[in-house]
Amino acid sequence: MINKVIHVTDWITAEDVPTMSNPEYKKLVKKWGKFSGPSEPTGNSIHGCYQWAHVKDIETIGDDLIHKDIGYIGTAKRNIIDRTRAVIAPKGAHPIKMILSSGQITMEDLRVRYVITPSDPDSVQAKTAVNLEKHLHNEMNDNFGYRYKWVEAQLSRDNQHNYVLKNFRELTYPKAKMILPQLIEITKQLGAEHVSGEVDLIVNGETE
Repeated sequence: MINKVIHVTDWITAEDVPTMSNPEYKKLVKKWGKFSGPSEPTGNSIHGCYQWAHVKDIETIGDDLIHKDIGYIGTAKRNIIDRTRAVIAPKGAHPIKMILSSGQITMEDLRVRYVITPSDPDSVQAKTAVNLEKHLHNEMNDNFGYRYKWVEAQLSRDNQHNYVLKNFRELTYPKAKMILPQLIEITKQLGAEHVSGEVDLIVNGETE
């Protein structure tokens, strides 16, 4: 799958992720993808994967597309640049925001690069990009035991609480006060189910 890559950009800061009005956006999309301009934004496409990393790891990662310090690897249906903007947009939704909201990494720490695959025709190349993402994830997992270093940046049972906390912080005080009793009841119910499960294990002789 690596042979499908036609270009890898330099690492850039999160604040330098180009918007559509930025000349760099037009330059990248026009050269490596399909540019329809701001009048038809859904026509802009640039396929491939994007990789996020911490600024302190950039030098050790170098040109490697598979490296233990690559923080996150993702793709998009049509436009990988647009997808990465979701990280920096105040209301954007992206798994990286779980890391940011937890305080483990700051926006200033983030660096991103684009691993670009062909963009014509879109329907075929979108699949190529997905396959590349899968390949990179598999190679990372085979070599290092994880798809990417920031395993917290995924909606698993281990970190769903980060989504809850992030959304809870965005509530006004009256709204938070209104739903707090429900959260307490849910916590009690989950606690009761947990204890019940432990008792069942003991009764069935499934614990030491």
